[in-house]
Amino acid sequence: MKKIFVCQFFLYLSICNAEIFHTEKQATENHGFTSTISENIPTVDSLKFFAKAVCIYYNVWEEGLDLGSKASMVKLPNFQYAQVIDVDGKILFQSAKYSPGFKVGLGCKCNEWLIFTEYMRLTTHTNINSTPSGQSFGEPVWTSQNWFQSLSATGASIAASHITSDWRLQLNILDIGIGDRIYKSKRIVATPFGGIRSMYITQKLDISFTENSHTVTTLPSQPIFSNNSSKAWGVGPLFGIEGSVPLSQGFRLQGDMIASLLFTQFTSIKHKENAASAIQVPAIINSSIKNFNCLRSILEMGLGLGWNKYFYEQAYCIDFVLKYDFIQLQQQNMMRKLTDGFINQVTSTASDLCIHGVSFNCKLNF
Repeated sequence: MKKIFVCQFFLYLSICNAEIFHTEKQATENHGFTSTISENIPTVDSLKFFAKAVCIYYNVWEEGLDLGSKASMVKLPNFQYAQVIDVDGKILFQSAKYSPGFKVGLGCKCNEWLIFTEYMRLTTHTNINSTPSGQSFGEPVWTSQNWFQSLSATGASIAASHITSDWRLQLNILDIGIGDRIYKSKRIVATPFGGIRSMYITQKLDISFTENSHTVTTLPSQPIFSNNSSKAWGVGPLFGIEGSVPLSQGFRLQGDMIASLLFTQFTSIKHKENAASAIQVPAIINSSIKNFNCLRSILEMGLGLGWNKYFYEQAYCIDFVLKYDFIQLQQQNMMRKLTDGFINQVTSTASDLCIHGVSFNCKLNF
């Protein structure tokens, strides 16, 4: 009798262990969500298509957009005037601000591969008006930072009693890619992806100088202008990885890193300025570069919080992600490279375009 009881007990344990093993296996396959998702309820992986819209609010600034350095116009014993660099070494930069933009995307899942396309558009427009002040001696002025070829009567950079500037930028990026989740667990999901990226970017910087009356012998009509612009397109490969860490109540930590290397052609880089003196010839100075070919990289990184929810009999899943993004487009300020080479006759490295800010992603899986 005891032997029969012991045999029945071990048989019971064997059946329990088999059920526990089967349950754990299901939990692993469903990434730890068996407590909330049954076999009859689809996961996001089982939904075949998605469409998304992203609102972005990015701060955009570009290195190399310094407009003037602070100095003083000082009267010498011979009654001529000379520029003296200000002791505080202040430099005037083009302002930066947060600007709205958007992204839209579509995708589908085919044989475990995720195929997607995404388009981003971002524009920004900033301006600045500045009159130097605070000098303890002489007349306060801003000296040109290579945006004007013309020189003062003493051979120094021309000096302005007032500067205004206007900077406009338009950035368009189109991505087409494919990815697959190479790692899934209860703790992390990692999805590498690759594809092709294309870009089109335009910039325009207009600067006006109201010259100090002592900078040249004969002043022309004021203010004088420096008009600068560039246009470029690029295409090349992109690679990235997206990762997420499940939390609770449908929330998760989510981040991504993307790198791309584009063949880039600056189809037009232009500079045009008025002469600083009324007797200078020519009265209009132009310089330009056409069809400048190069390689340019784009680096991106973002980190934020995501949340999703099923609805309409589990046939749809709405997904929200709030992230903070960082983007660096390397060596995009070819306007400054042109004026540095044109005025100083030296080859300089173009400066970077830097972007950071908040993005709110709304994606519908179906």
